Amino acid sequence: MIEKVSYKNDMLALIVRGKYRSKKGITFFTPNQFTQQFGYMKHKKVLVTGSSGFIGSHVADALEEKGYEVILFDAVPSKYKSNNQKEIIGDILNSDDIETVVKGCDAVYHFAAQADIGASSNSPVETITANIIGTQNVLEIARMHKVKRFLFASTIYVY
Repeated sequence: MIEKVSYKNDMLALIVRGKYRSKKGITFFTPNQFTQQFGYMKHKKVLVTGSSGFIGSHVADALEEKGYEVILFDAVPSKYKSNNQKEIIGDILNSDDIETVVKGCDAVYHFAAQADIGASSNSPVETITANIIGTQNVLEIARMHKVKRFLFASTIYVY
C-alpha cells in the first residue's frame, strides 16, 4: 500500500507497506517503474487530474508510454501535453466537469490541488475548499462511475 509519494532527482519516492517496502520504508522508482509496479492494471482509459503540474504531467507521460489512453484534466492548459493526450479544462469543484471526464475511465490518478504556498497562505479557506472538497468530489464521482482504481498523491506542503 502506498502511504506517501514525492518526487526528487527524477525519481518518485514512495513510502509503502507490503512487498515493495525497502528496509528504510522508502522506495524509489522512475515514473516508468512506478507505472510498471503500481499501474499494472489491465485498464485502457486513465484520467489524470492536476495534469499541468509537475507530478501529474510526468505520470501522464509514463502512463501514455505504457499504452494507456490518457485524459488530462486541470484548471489550466498543460504545456507538457503530448499529441496523443486529450485535455479537458475544468474545475474539481464543479461536479459536472468531473462527471464529464470520469465517465468511461478505468482509473483516476488524482493530483489536482492548490499547491502554491503563497496562495494557500493568502487564501486558506479557498485552499481548503479546493483541496478537500475538490478531492471529495473526484472520489464521489469515481465511486458513482465504478472506477476500478483511484490513486491519490499529495505534496509535501500538507506537512
